[in-house]
Amino acid sequence: RDESEEDAQEKILAILKDAVRLRMISDVPLGSYLSGGVDSSLVTAIATEVSGRRLKTFSLTYEEDLAHKKDSHYAAKVSKLLGTEHREYVMTASELPDNLEGIMRSFDQPFNGVLATYFLSKLVKEHVTVALTGDGADDQFGSYAHHRLCWPIENYIRARRLNLPDSEIDFRPYEGREDYVKSLADEDLAKWRIKFYAFVDDEKEALLSPEIYRKVRPFNSLELLRKNLAHTQGLDSLNRLLDVDVNTLLPDEILVFADRLSMAHSLELRSPFLDFRLVELVATIPGKLKIKDGIPKYILKKLASRYLPDEILHRPKEGFILPQDSWLRGKLLGFAKEMLSESSLSKHGFFQAKPVHAMFNRYVEGRENNSYKIWNLILFQAWYEACFLGRQQESVKSCG
Repeated sequence: RDESEEDAQEKILAILKDAVRLRMISDVPLGSYLSGGVDSSLVTAIATEVSGRRLKTFSLTYEEDLAHKKDSHYAAKVSKLLGTEHREYVMTASELPDNLEGIMRSFDQPFNGVLATYFLSKLVKEHVTVALTGDGADDQFGSYAHHRLCWPIENYIRARRLNLPDSEIDFRPYEGREDYVKSLADEDLAKWRIKFYAFVDDEKEALLSPEIYRKVRPFNSLELLRKNLAHTQGLDSLNRLLDVDVNTLLPDEILVFADRLSMAHSLELRSPFLDFRLVELVATIPGKLKIKDGIPKYILKKLASRYLPDEILHRPKEGFILPQDSWLRGKLLGFAKEMLSESSLSKHGFFQAKPVHAMFNRYVEGRENNSYKIWNLILFQAWYEACFLGRQQESVKSCG
């Protein structure tokens, strides 16, 4: 639908308010996650408004002062603004390896999603049984790096066709990284989108043992992505990517870790952004209103400005994501080396040790920013050891 910003905002708000109201119906204590980002802050603000009572809110912070992790700072500001009863879980790096077996036993497959929910849910369950979240907003309104690239790439392709100079091209929010945008513009949507996966198909071939690769070779990630994109009904590149994410990334990763890691502590999560009426409505909103002038989740932030200050609306995106990059080069370096040692990898023989170690060394030496890949391999190893080797000699049935 090609409608005005004002009409879109009013429709979103009407449904979102009712979605929050319905999810606050509970005969057990209820609270809300509060990262200090737009999504959880907006849900908390609306929940406070529709209920007329003081809400219990919860955030995650870290023992050490990390320059790129300021969630607790912003969460505290929102809590003060809304008058919530706020608590923080202060996490240490050592808690991660100590709890990793229990975390991986929460899944019945290898998993490399956000694990912070496990630790935060531990605190939340001490005070409430149900918690509201902002899950689903990023995947519908456009927030991730691959969402933000859509318009700069399209703008550059259009300008190149018209022989316009770079000075007339809108590269926002990738201004200053024009060469990066240009490097992706000659590839189709699937080809540049897949670069945001943990491993592309060529990397899998290099890492996997020959025997394992022969078994997985028929399953090509790029072709699967192209197939998914071919089935989308999105009318612009951003909505095509969002449509695929809502049908793959959201149910296969984000909602998986939210559900498994909260239920590991018997905590029920409810997200108003997953209300089917809202999902259906947002799917009809043009991509130009989801990311506009380089602003991710533009239409949602315009709506949220009725409740939240600019400091919250335009802060750097963080979310409940562990500072794995800082920890793997610091306090968890020894743990990482042990998990990816040749003796550890030989327990299953899925990977070739040499390319794994080369990748790890490039990371440790600062030659490659690949902490996500390293973390992926570590969690696979942790999952295998927890569910197949049984560190405590428990039945494999406990892993599903």
